[in-house]
Amino acid sequence: MQQTNLNDLLQNISRQFNINEGSNFISELLTAICKGLTLPDLMPILRGEAAPLARTRPHLQEFINSQLRNEPYSESLMSTRIDEILQRNNTSLQRQLNMVAYQEGIDGHRTGVAILRYHGNILGRTVMNPALSYDQF
Repeated sequence: MQQTNLNDLLQNISRQFNINEGSNFISELLTAICKGLTLPDLMPILRGEAAPLARTRPHLQEFINSQLRNEPYSESLMSTRIDEILQRNNTSLQRQLNMVAYQEGIDGHRTGVAILRYHGNILGRTVMNPALSYDQF
C-alpha cells in the first residue's frame, strides 16, 4: 500500500495548506519537498539520515526547472534566478531579518541575503546534478 505524501496529507487536514502555483516562493518550495516525503520519513530525517530526501529530488527538479523558466540548468542561470527571487522578495526578507538583533557593525540584511544566495546555489547544484547525493549537503 502506497503511503500518502506529506503534501496530500496536509491538504486533507487543512484547506489553508492548498497552495496555488505562483502564490509564494517559500510555499511552493515546501510543497515540492512535501510531495516527496511521507510521515514515516520524518523520523529518519530528524535523526540526520539523508536517504528519504532522495525521493524529493524529482519534485525539486521540477520546482527548479519552473524557477529557471524551463531553460537548461547552469550555475550562472541559477545564480541569476536566485538574485531575481531575492529581489522580488526583498521587502519581506527585510521585514523578517529586522526581527533579529545583530552584533554592532553587522548588516543583517546583506548577511541574510548572502546566506540565502549561497545555500540556494548549493541546493540547485545538488538537486540538478544526479551524481551528487543528499548526504553531501
